[in-house]
Amino acid sequence: MLSLRPTRSLSLSKGAAPTRSAGRFDYPGAGLAVLTLAGMSLVMLAPTRLVQDVEIGRAYLPVTGDSRWLTPLALTTFAIVALFVLRQVFAHRPLVGWRTWPALARETDVGARCC
Repeated sequence: MLSLRPTRSLSLSKGAAPTRSAGRFDYPGAGLAVLTLAGMSLVMLAPTRLVQDVEIGRAYLPVTGDSRWLTPLALTTFAIVALFVLRQVFAHRPLVGWRTWPALARETDVGARCC
């Protein structure tokens, strides 16, 4: 009889890349990633309707200097990026699989020496 249920047993050979363990999706990390992309987009695009608005436009006034990256909106976005990085470091199932990067670097030719 044909069964369409997925099986949980996977045979991994020695040195094979580990699969992601079952668990919850990283919703806080995804939320921080979306906020980061939205903030970066608003800083880089600087829509005229927002910049010229009396209330919202204050978010586009630089704190010091003339750079758009020193506005309150950009500084808040930098703080969100820092929170995202911290979340990815301490999450059980991070969105960015940075823990497997050393093994991946060893398996590829990164840092291979000639001769």
